[in-house]
Amino acid sequence: MLQATPDMGRTRWILILCAWTIVGLLFAVRRIVLVKVQGIHVSWVIVGALELVYWYVWAAYTPLVIGLAKRFPLTGPRFVPHIAIHTITSLMMAPLASVTEYFLSRGLLRSVFRITDPSVLRLLPPFAVSVLSMTLLACLRTGSILSSFSM
Repeated sequence: MLQATPDMGRTRWILILCAWTIVGLLFAVRRIVLVKVQGIHVSWVIVGALELVYWYVWAAYTPLVIGLAKRFPLTGPRFVPHIAIHTITSLMMAPLASVTEYFLSRGLLRSVFRITDPSVLRLLPPFAVSVLSMTLLACLRTGSILSSFSM
């Protein structure tokens, strides 16, 4: 049987951060390709940084979402009430994540890139992506894909 050690918590966080980094980089590449296809010039560094900020906000929310998925699993006889709890929670967390991401991205653009043009913030992912992110994470946890990360 596996024993819990202090390094397991650190390893878990490193794996969570790595997973969200991969997702962020994939979405950054997708966004850059879409913008380039439209013929618009965009800095891949700025787009990558904005995407990573977005996904790192979700990395910070991962323990909360996994805890919710453990407490209210999307399986079994209480599926309908649990899906309602997840839906309500995602509709509350998504605006919180969007606001957090907006201010972090705005601060990053101003302090690191020295960009004050508000039109750059149009590169931020839409609100619906936040709702889908939380729902996907809960479904992945319930489906045991993230069972090794159970907290």
